[in-house]
Amino acid sequence: MMAKRHYVTMFGVSLCLGGLSVFADADERAPHTIAISSGPHTIDRIYKSMEGITGDKRFELPAKPQHPELLWVTAGKVDMLKEEDGSNGTGKLLCHAYLKFDDQYFKTHHRNLQLRNMTHQPVRLFTFVQGQPEIRLPRGYGIPVLSTELFEFEYMVINPTQPARPFAVNALGTFEYIRDGALKEPLKPLFMRIVGMHVPVRKGSAQPHAQCSELGDVSSADLAGQVEKDAEPAQSSLHKILKNEGGFDEVYHWMVPPGRHQYRYQLESKFLANLPFDTTVHYINAHLHPHGEFVELRDMTTGHTVFRSTAVNDAERSSVMKLTDFSSEEGVVIHRDHQYEMVAGYHNTTDHDIDAMAILFLYLLDQTFDREHLKASSGI
Repeated sequence: MMAKRHYVTMFGVSLCLGGLSVFADADERAPHTIAISSGPHTIDRIYKSMEGITGDKRFELPAKPQHPELLWVTAGKVDMLKEEDGSNGTGKLLCHAYLKFDDQYFKTHHRNLQLRNMTHQPVRLFTFVQGQPEIRLPRGYGIPVLSTELFEFEYMVINPTQPARPFAVNALGTFEYIRDGALKEPLKPLFMRIVGMHVPVRKGSAQPHAQCSELGDVSSADLAGQVEKDAEPAQSSLHKILKNEGGFDEVYHWMVPPGRHQYRYQLESKFLANLPFDTTVHYINAHLHPHGEFVELRDMTTGHTVFRSTAVNDAERSSVMKLTDFSSEEGVVIHRDHQYEMVAGYHNTTDHDIDAMAILFLYLLDQTFDREHLKASSGI
């Protein structure tokens, strides 16, 4: 295992017990909270979505000295705090932020092998976005990690309107974890999968087939506005055009013309190929840009909606103020042999094209993680 390293002197770190969790019924069983502070960053002009000021801070989750531990990450929150008065500007100033493993550590230490071949967890644990700056997994669930692992808080600060005068912002990431040794009952392990909307590229693309076909049981309200077959790629994604399994070009960051538009994407087989078993999803959070109205995951095999996240934009439609999430102890079954589709709606009220994305983050029950075998074989 990796030797213990200390990064406390690199940036502000604070620790406390209790925090926001429902587990705070005994000191040792309460989650531990670590807060990672950035900045300050000076905001003196407009910073558009995906074009803002970025930063990252590396850290470890403190554990008992000389004693590697199994830990469970259960929650996180991001705040964008204005330095002059401490006010919270997260609703306007957060583009996105991540709680993730350090990239270099993740590549070189084969971290999933260290947890005895748990289902592959991607480098990101949590993604925080406008309208959803806080993630809290349902009671009894968590993401298993080791106390010797190296993490990173990464963020982007944006600003939709020209400020009257420059101001400074600090990005604050607060994360909760529970020590496995303090639990009377083990938590259930989750792993994350990202499902992103892909839209066929308009210029030079082949005619899409089922990827954008209409569903027979979609309500008339959903069909209000134009159902798009393709779109122009956003400027920042011109170098990220992908080739679909059907052979045509597609992009995950595209432009929406004025008016109400709907986009559809049949998930490619590689998504389900990455699921080694039928399982249940217990938490889902979403990502939309301003003017987004909803993003939905549908089981095309059954015709049922797995989850629909709706968005609340501010009055100027320059920021997403709220995105609904899904949280369930019981969960919903995801079948490897079913076909799934994403549907996303945007209502562009401006007189020009706007950029768009639609992403869902699924937290699924890991049926391969063996807590007792890990503890016995690793001396944890």
